[in-house]
Amino acid sequence: MAGLISRGNTYYAVFYQNGKQIRVSTKVHVKPTVRDGQMTGRMLRQLAQQTADAMERGSKGEISTRQALQAVRAMMSLSKLPKVEDYFAKYEKRAKEKGLKYASTALKTFLKLMPHCASLPLDGVTQAMAEEYVEKALDEVSGSTVDRRLADLSACFNLAIKEELIDRNPFRGVRVPKWSLQGHERQPFSRDDLEKILSTFPGEWPDMVATCLLLGGPRLGDIATMKWEQIDFESALFRMATAKTKRRMVKPIVPPLMVIFRRRRELVGEVSPFVFPYAGAMYKCTGDKTSKLSLEFGKLCRDAGISKKIDSPQEGEKVHAMTDKTFHSLRTTATTFLLDAGTPPELVRYIVGHDDPEIERRHYYRPNPETEAKYITALAGVLGIGAGGR
Repeated sequence: MAGLISRGNTYYAVFYQNGKQIRVSTKVHVKPTVRDGQMTGRMLRQLAQQTADAMERGSKGEISTRQALQAVRAMMSLSKLPKVEDYFAKYEKRAKEKGLKYASTALKTFLKLMPHCASLPLDGVTQAMAEEYVEKALDEVSGSTVDRRLADLSACFNLAIKEELIDRNPFRGVRVPKWSLQGHERQPFSRDDLEKILSTFPGEWPDMVATCLLLGGPRLGDIATMKWEQIDFESALFRMATAKTKRRMVKPIVPPLMVIFRRRRELVGEVSPFVFPYAGAMYKCTGDKTSKLSLEFGKLCRDAGISKKIDSPQEGEKVHAMTDKTFHSLRTTATTFLLDAGTPPELVRYIVGHDDPEIERRHYYRPNPETEAKYITALAGVLGIGAGGR
């Protein structure tokens, strides 16, 4: 049995490993705090002893270190930490009293983009989740805005540390990539780019790109996990719930898209529930993430001369985020071409799935010089300004 000593308000495990005395914090309080809910001092000591014994067994190899840690975490879950959404509500009220006007937006956007975190205990948020939030947030707002929100989120978790609710800040050390702070905007694919993609890219990519555009630019994860059960061939309707926002949408299947679906149905048959079996399998094999698919598409684009690196990758940054055109650029492409074709902005937002017109204007509409010249020339005609001046 491991020994127990106390330092401040924390129990420490004491045991020997290879003849050397080891002292490790059990992270269990001696006297109950807010974090410990209804636990008494006696219950905390029992928990600390069980934790210390698990640590000692792990050090002796009787169980793996991973199993020891799992046991510790399971026992620590007995304490009553507040849920993330509940603590955020408390912090939001405190921030308003102190005049921190941007903190509320930071907390709300985190819960919007990471809804599965809302019901987690406060110490359940990991650094990986914080990094995932950054990646998703950059799809909606500028890097400088995400950077400011990270500071607010980090301040929230720092307060929880001071209150002895948690002992680590998942946002510590999390940064936005440098390219996002340098005014980079995602560029759309040109007609020549699309022709090259549709005619030369291997495997499922041409059909995936065409499908994406003809559905208004769904994200890569929504395309990769597309299933036959979502397609109503008789009514020519496609039903989906976006992975990011859970928004339910019913989209018409236009004739060119129906041709693609029927061809793929003949090709795939009953082999897979996915319309794009390779992409679906890759998505599932990587833990429901699009990272490998995104990297593959990015390399194909660079090799074809369609996209280019913005800057040399820095340590810790993702290569696929360092190019000016990615699969997500198809969303920009759909928005740009629809608006240039004269589609009413309200309908474009509905087709692409935007609720905020500011996001559409700032992040997804990128007219090319030829389009600008076309409409400015028309404006000159309306104003009666000729080539030789008035």
